[in-house]
Amino acid sequence: MSTMSGNDIVVGVDGSPASLHAALWAARTATRHGQDVTLLSAVDDSDVRPSRREEELVSRTAHARDVLRTTTAHLDHVYPGHPSLRSEIAPGDLVAAVRDRVGAAPMVVVGRNVQHIERSTLGATATRLALAGRGVTVVVPAIAITDTPHHVVLALSDEDHQDDLVRYAVEEARLAGCPLRVVHAVQTPALVHALYEDWGAGEPWKSVASSRISAMVTPVAARAGVHTFLYVAEGPVADKVLSQVSTKDVLVVGGRHHHPATARALGSVADRLLRRSPGTVIVVHPSRRDR
Repeated sequence: MSTMSGNDIVVGVDGSPASLHAALWAARTATRHGQDVTLLSAVDDSDVRPSRREEELVSRTAHARDVLRTTTAHLDHVYPGHPSLRSEIAPGDLVAAVRDRVGAAPMVVVGRNVQHIERSTLGATATRLALAGRGVTVVVPAIAITDTPHHVVLALSDEDHQDDLVRYAVEEARLAGCPLRVVHAVQTPALVHALYEDWGAGEPWKSVASSRISAMVTPVAARAGVHTFLYVAEGPVADKVLSQVSTKDVLVVGGRHHHPATARALGSVADRLLRRSPGTVIVVHPSRRDR
């Protein structure tokens, strides 16, 4: 079994349709990025009685190998030009194995079902993995396209590590050869009043916000040859962002530094986007030096 390269895109696979879909997205993205792919499975025997451990370990290892073979065969069939694939079987729980790769690999990818009942262990924990607070994590809904995106949509807030996030989204758009749509939404009138005071009384806040964000994004995009669109709105932030995202788009959002359970309790926008986006979501956490 080959081992992961430090430059590989890692995708967790468990044999579910959602994980096969995520593996295809990862392979096509790796081609654009000039990277290879590591397919990661795991063997967990923590729930097995000692008397049956050896027998179960053999059986579960065989199953993990079968998952990797099935995923590779699927990619061979639907994407014959895929980049090099490496396979790895980690000991223990698959979710923990994937979580351990977050931050170590340039990108970690998991699939998410869109049905009411999530039958994939990875899919059920995709949001928690993406909000883990390190590196770049990607959640691929089962309905999202795996081909080149029509748009890269950047959800940009005043709390984000904006320069890093803008550069990342611009580079994704450049590699995909598609436009970049920047979405900036604010939730409450109180925030709007604060923006009035910060940016000048009497000036329409949308105009001021548009100018500020344009000055941040346009020069970076112009140097990369990426065409940009800007959408500024007031209202529920997640709803406004999702109104600009389709199954054919990739959504880039900034990560936060709190526990996923806290994110849900606080109504995290990233948490809502991860659970409701029809398009693939890329969560970019700031580097350690920026924390």
